[in-house]
Amino acid sequence: STMCTKIITENFAINPELQGLPEDIKEQIYENVSLDLPILTMAKHINYERYWQRACKAHYKMLKLSDTDVNWKSAYLERH
Repeated sequence: STMCTKIITENFAINPELQGLPEDIKEQIYENVSLDLPILTMAKHINYERYWQRACKAHYKMLKLSDTDVNWKSAYLERH
């Protein structure tokens, strides 16, 4: 449900484990989770490329990368 997804998203920094959740629910969470989480939490628990794309674009506005030819997680972590 939307309420559960919202609560999980808001508490992701405290409990980032999403094992057992359907992929569509995980995607909803990653689309809305904060971009200001501790880097170790982000790196360890988030492999969703659109999250990393959002993080790159938010934190590195001058970064010019092709949307199709990049591993966004690697790009973010290399610059952090």
